[in-house]
Amino acid sequence: MTKLGPLTSQALGRSPYDIVVPGEGEADPRAPPQSYDDRGRPVNAETKRINRDIVRSHNEVMHVIGVAEPDGGMLSDGSEAMGRRRQQLYEDRLGRQLMGFGRMLGIAGVWGVNAMRQRILLYRQYSEIPFGDLFRYEYTRRPFLDVVTTGLPVFMTSHTLRQASASLEDIRGSFWKRSAIQYVRLHLQIYLCLQRMSIVPAYPWFPGLLYFVPLSRESPISRPPPLPTSLTVRSVAQWAGLAVLNFAPVAAFYGYTKLWAYVTHHMYSAVFGWLPNPTNLSWQGLAAQVGDSVHAPRRRTSSVSIAPRPQRPPQETGARSSGNEDNSRPRNAMDGGVAPVRDERGQPQETRPSQQSAPAGAGTTATMADPPEDGTATTTAAGAAAAGAAAAGAGIGTATATTRRRNTVSSRGGDDGYNSEEEEFELSATLISFDVEAADAGDTPPNAWSAELRQSTSIVDGFDAQGGGGGGGSGGGGGGDSGGGYDGGGAGGDSGHGSYPDGGHGLGQNERIYADNMLTRLPAIIATDVITVVAASAVIAPYEAFVIRLVSRAYRVRHGLPVDDLYGLNVLSFGRGGSRSWTAVTNFVGVGLAHLLIESACWLIATGLAALYRNSEPTWSFFQVVKGKLGRWWKETRQ
Repeated sequence: MTKLGPLTSQALGRSPYDIVVPGEGEADPRAPPQSYDDRGRPVNAETKRINRDIVRSHNEVMHVIGVAEPDGGMLSDGSEAMGRRRQQLYEDRLGRQLMGFGRMLGIAGVWGVNAMRQRILLYRQYSEIPFGDLFRYEYTRRPFLDVVTTGLPVFMTSHTLRQASASLEDIRGSFWKRSAIQYVRLHLQIYLCLQRMSIVPAYPWFPGLLYFVPLSRESPISRPPPLPTSLTVRSVAQWAGLAVLNFAPVAAFYGYTKLWAYVTHHMYSAVFGWLPNPTNLSWQGLAAQVGDSVHAPRRRTSSVSIAPRPQRPPQETGARSSGNEDNSRPRNAMDGGVAPVRDERGQPQETRPSQQSAPAGAGTTATMADPPEDGTATTTAAGAAAAGAAAAGAGIGTATATTRRRNTVSSRGGDDGYNSEEEEFELSATLISFDVEAADAGDTPPNAWSAELRQSTSIVDGFDAQGGGGGGGSGGGGGGDSGGGYDGGGAGGDSGHGSYPDGGHGLGQNERIYADNMLTRLPAIIATDVITVVAASAVIAPYEAFVIRLVSRAYRVRHGLPVDDLYGLNVLSFGRGGSRSWTAVTNFVGVGLAHLLIESACWLIATGLAALYRNSEPTWSFFQVVKGKLGRWWKETRQ
């Protein structure tokens, strides 16, 4: 009996002791060329294609008859994740561009209105002009070109210096360089204020070099009075007081810039949190548990998590069927395999509902700086497939390790000849599976299984969003980065929900998931800019009136110019003789409302462009975007 095997093989024309020499003998002309991968395994592209078609058709049938629902975690594909990432980055970049465009549009719209508001706080003659004649008087008195260009070069220079001091590492790390830039910017802001109030002429555009030299004849810091002839206490104190008063205009203006930054910083945070914006706080908690980071809102770059290629899970060595075959691994690429839940060290562990909790996500903050020379919140979440994979590995949303049925396609074959284990897992992961129970051992032949279709507790609704991310496994999700403030950014997914079996912190069944990126956050960001600037201007208007009156009177007195047409330093005086004029108050309030109206129109334009470009392709032109939106709207109205 011991020779039966070798004799049978030799009778069939093949001996186990023969040496097989590849490449010798006649080749079958009908056989396709055989290729091998880097591990020496045969690769058969045609068989792989056929198997994929079979799996795809199998899944389509199961979906059509309503027996199964797609599992986002199992169906996530690398190309789809890359496409979502490209769309996310495109919408974030486009949102930042539209944010800059909206702010520039707002600056251009209120450039002359802001200057008019400051002149109302300074000149007495505006207390005698009715509000209906105010704009006509203003624009007939000064050419339109002067209104547009007055102070604009100085403002652009000051803004460029501000951006350089905030972005260049060499300047940020040097105290003296930052102080020098701050000194130059402060003097430019004072000169800009004087230009817009018609205290200094509109031309030349920039001040001379002596303007930046302290105690010079052109500097806003004037020279101290001559030294006293007698060194008495009274004369010395009087001289010291006059010397300090020479620094008062510059010091008061510097305090105004700091007060503006403080008020707008706190007001921006409050307004942005009050306005509706797409923030997924519960998803931030899930992202924090799976290890994603939450960026500061002033960060410009957007971070979007991409689903990594799934690794083949470790197969549990167990009796999947009774027989002589090797059950330690799947028979082919589409065998499901039984994989226990493992911890970080690779040890099997039992997943309990008590382990399914996620910390709360962080909120958003925002900052603003500098006074209104120009009249002028983010969180990230993990990618859906990455979150699903990490959540499954961490035991999130999975009550117990469930047994998956063997597939119905080529379940008895041997090696299938796929390129790699990654492709095998990718193919097997696309086959719909159910919770099953094994048949009684010994009563059925090998590889026979009985399956019962029932609802799986480990599968929840997912989502697939442009610019967001798919959902699957134990929850949906979205990724990206976003933020409030001047340099914010944002990111996320579209819609989906899920829950944990223990009802703990997570994505509840009634909680909505929003598309969180720069395009969807743009209306809230621009609206926060508008409300913050208008409200802060009204709050600090008394101190602003005091500062511009002090700086203007000091400049005119120093150069020997009259100050009869200027208000006094008393901020409550809005009329001739120090009395209050309701006409001046009406003009001030009306100009503020005009400012708000123009800014609202700019917000409407920016919001419309953001809605227009939502879910558009990166290669589309503006006319293609409009055509696509109109076509979609027409189809929806016809249905």
